Amino acid sequence: MKILIVDDELLAREELKYLLSKDKRLEIVGDVGSLDDALEIINKREVDLIFLDIQINNENGVEFAEQIKEKEMGVIFATAYDQYAVQAFSLNAIDYLLKPFSEERVLQSIDKAFKKINKKEKPSPFRKLTFWNEEKMVVVAPEEILYLTVEDRKVMIYTTKGILTDNGPLQSTIEKLDPNLFIRTHRSFVVNIEKIEEIIPWFNNTYILKIVGLKNVEIPVSRGYIQEFKKRIGLM
Repeated sequence: MKILIVDDELLAREELKYLLSKDKRLEIVGDVGSLDDALEIINKREVDLIFLDIQINNENGVEFAEQIKEKEMGVIFATAYDQYAVQAFSLNAIDYLLKPFSEERVLQSIDKAFKKINKKEKPSPFRKLTFWNEEKMVVVAPEEILYLTVEDRKVMIYTTKGILTDNGPLQSTIEKLDPNLFIRTHRSFVVNIEKIEEIIPWFNNTYILKIVGLKNVEIPVSRGYIQEFKKRIGLM
């Protein structure tokens, strides 16, 4: 895997290079301190994965990631700023690393990157799902699902096509979903990670989630699921 490191701090680039050198599957094709230099390398070299800071010489790394989205390379944000995590995942970032880096987290991010690349190369078993809408079944793609919850002992699937239902317990429905795309936040809620728009701190170190396009919906992240949630979105 060919990697580009973009950070205006030399020490941060050197630290990442050192940690990444421990994985022999990786080739660092460049480390640069500006977005202009990054774009030059991207246009000239093959790049599979970019480690990208958020604030680079008064420029915004998230906006840069949006600009290069058509290049179809993986992006891992590596930054001291935790407030951009939701925006980063809306761009389908592979991971969100907070400084100071640890070897464990960096290598964990690389494993995520390889899994995502392998997933692109292999047909996904989760491409289409069928759920009930009253007396008919509706076919939906995973990315059309916003969240799931349990109401009156029935699994309710909220999608861009409307509200669908599934028979059986919530866990049975969860097993049909792509584990890389969905996360359980509460015993009665499952959320599409890419549809999270806001993360609001709540009581007892928990969170409330706001979903894209659903102004009046609040999804709880309960204490029993908080650690896994924070790991998945890069907050720890």
